[in-house]
Amino acid sequence: MELSKLKSRTLAVLVIVIGACSAIHVSAQTWPSKPIKLIVPFPAGGPTDSLARQVATQLSVKLGQSIVIENVGGANGSIGMGQVAKAKPDGYTLGLGSNGSQVTNALLYSKLTFSPSTDLAPISIVAEYINVLVVNKALPVHNVPELIAYAKANPGTVSYGSAGNGSSNHFGGFNFARLAGIDATHVPYKGSAPALVDVMAGNITFMFDVMVTSMPQVRAGKLRALATSGTVRSKQMPEIPTVAESVPGFASVGWFAIFGPAELPKEIAHRVSREIATLAQTPEFINNLSKQGFEVVANTPEQLRERMVKESKLLEPIVKASGAKVD
Repeated sequence: MELSKLKSRTLAVLVIVIGACSAIHVSAQTWPSKPIKLIVPFPAGGPTDSLARQVATQLSVKLGQSIVIENVGGANGSIGMGQVAKAKPDGYTLGLGSNGSQVTNALLYSKLTFSPSTDLAPISIVAEYINVLVVNKALPVHNVPELIAYAKANPGTVSYGSAGNGSSNHFGGFNFARLAGIDATHVPYKGSAPALVDVMAGNITFMFDVMVTSMPQVRAGKLRALATSGTVRSKQMPEIPTVAESVPGFASVGWFAIFGPAELPKEIAHRVSREIATLAQTPEFINNLSKQGFEVVANTPEQLRERMVKESKLLEPIVKASGAKVD
């Protein structure tokens, strides 16, 4: 009798499990059948928000469903991406993460509410961006070697600005000074805009800033661009050398990518990845993002995960050497 009850209970459990798996498979086949929410873990109105809206507009056409943007800012993207991690893994809540929210934050925050590497499913990068090394036009330097020589000739006077402790331009400036062998003081600000203003005013020596805000000031004659932070010269500014041409080993490349909850069905992840790959070949989409300083990039979920692991290993010693912590 007891054996019969045990068999019945086991059969019931198997039915439930098989039913759940079938439901996931069916949902993946019919997905999407309703609007999708894309959480953008940064405030509305900035370059990231603009990027997200262009991605959402084009991707909604490919998927045949509208994509609604929800801005959830705070903690360098961790609050918004934390909501993605806790969402139902049915493909109707996705997030636009960055290398900051998905790689850097795990090295900076000791009390994150989720694990960026295990609680989120990578889908695809949508865009990369680089920074521009800029100085005040009155500074007597016109290239990276001259900036290094100036720093060595004026010890204790050189400084660099950033959007705050743990930001990409903080680590860009720190790693540049470390590899170039110069002494430079980090001056953190509450955002990149006030830091850039102080570079133009001559209150700080240099800064790594995104193209969309720095290049208009360069063209207006208020700043001088010395180099870009990518591994190769920028397609938008091929005349400007990379930092690595003078400081071997230096690179600072940011990215934005689509993520879902950890248990997102692979069929859905790969469907979105394929559609993004198609977008990456669309001239209009490429041109629109290029105007904002972005380069359209696409990869597979597996490639994105590999990149995150690789970048974490490269960034960890830089973060430790900088002493940066954000809690």
